[in-house]
Amino acid sequence: MTVELKIENVMCQHCVGRIEKALRLVRGVREAKVNQHTGVAVIEGEEISANEAIAAVTALGYPCQLLGVV
Repeated sequence: MTVELKIENVMCQHCVGRIEKALRLVRGVREAKVNQHTGVAVIEGEEISANEAIAAVTALGYPCQLLGVV
């Protein structure tokens, strides 16, 4: 499954690294990639909880919302 999130205030590669690391700790996540320029995170894995992914990102101080689940 693939989950896409729109994340606000992604300003630099340090932000990208922090967010990707937090997302990879979410249950079921195999891979997480964040685009610094668009603020879109693409998360891949099995049975990912979109709510857990959103909580992991917002806990870092980055507001985000669900774009879609495939």
